[in-house]
Amino acid sequence: MEQTKDIVPVMVTSLACQKSGKAGAYIASLDVLRIVAVFAVIWIHIMESGPLGETTIWCRFAVPAFTAVSVFLMTLSIKQKSVISVLNWAPKRAWSIYRLFLIWNAVYFIARLVKHLFVSEGHGIGLGFSSLFVVGLVGHLWYLPFLSLVGIGLALPVRGFIRLKLLPAMAATILLVLAGLFAAQLAMSIQVDKQHHPLTYFGFLALSTFPAALFAFPVAWLWNQRPSLGCNFAGVATSLILAGLCLYASLHSQQANLWHNLAGVSFLLAALSCSGASFGDHVRFLGELALPVYLVHPLFIDGLQAIGDHWRIGSSACFQTAVFVMTVCGSFLIAYSLSRNRWLSWTVSTRPIQRRADTHPKDGMSKTF
Repeated sequence: MEQTKDIVPVMVTSLACQKSGKAGAYIASLDVLRIVAVFAVIWIHIMESGPLGETTIWCRFAVPAFTAVSVFLMTLSIKQKSVISVLNWAPKRAWSIYRLFLIWNAVYFIARLVKHLFVSEGHGIGLGFSSLFVVGLVGHLWYLPFLSLVGIGLALPVRGFIRLKLLPAMAATILLVLAGLFAAQLAMSIQVDKQHHPLTYFGFLALSTFPAALFAFPVAWLWNQRPSLGCNFAGVATSLILAGLCLYASLHSQQANLWHNLAGVSFLLAALSCSGASFGDHVRFLGELALPVYLVHPLFIDGLQAIGDHWRIGSSACFQTAVFVMTVCGSFLIAYSLSRNRWLSWTVSTRPIQRRADTHPKDGMSKTF
């Protein structure tokens, strides 16, 4: 696999090619989901405080979808591993994700320092233990430590779940649904104070997204029983309709985060329903750039919005739409440049933790997340 193939989106694990029909085969539709989800994340970050803020509700599936897909693919990666192998694999995978958090938190610290010195006056940078090592100096970085914890905490449970027989799996699914409901309810009880207590912000977002990780268990179990690499258009349509209904229900519910998680899992089901579709190498390549784009895009948003505020056009719908287009294009360009540069690719890749010389592991899965 070429250097660009080592770019592993933080939300999802890349799959190495196998023969069609096997559970570990490369699923191109998941790359499509990565691309759509990263677009949705960028749209939210740009539009949530502007005149088009109401449209962001239809993008709230993104982070839960990333989480569900990552747990699903983690399951395929470890299902044949022994308990000892999983215990050895999970911390390495978690560190490969958390290492990127530390790298990009340092990048945004430098960016914030420059902004503080040359643009802002009288405002602190907001350093603290939580900001430096858990939440991050920029809002989107919280997801990396969260995903690291998910990988460590759920690796063994998900391995055990997919080995269950039908009736135990059904009983365990009921428990998972109840646990997801409890996590969503617990998130709503947290009083978020990001400025003075950043950990409340992390706890709220983590608990709000955790149900998607739990709901992905039965999806992975079903796939493990009968992996399908066909194109079930009825399944795609049903899943997308279900996702839309979940997002609509979130508009009128106090448990909006729970509906967002269900929508994310529905998008995963839609992607798996067309798992046999061929989208071409360019889709796989763009999907593998999802992580770098996710990491880079706030730099464009902050810079462009500062220009808009200076010219007093930052709150217009036309300008924000232009910011979205420029952020998407610029982020993918920078992501591509970083992934291709032999000296900088480590900033967007989990490759350094890999010890095997081959790029097609025996289990058919990428060794990193």
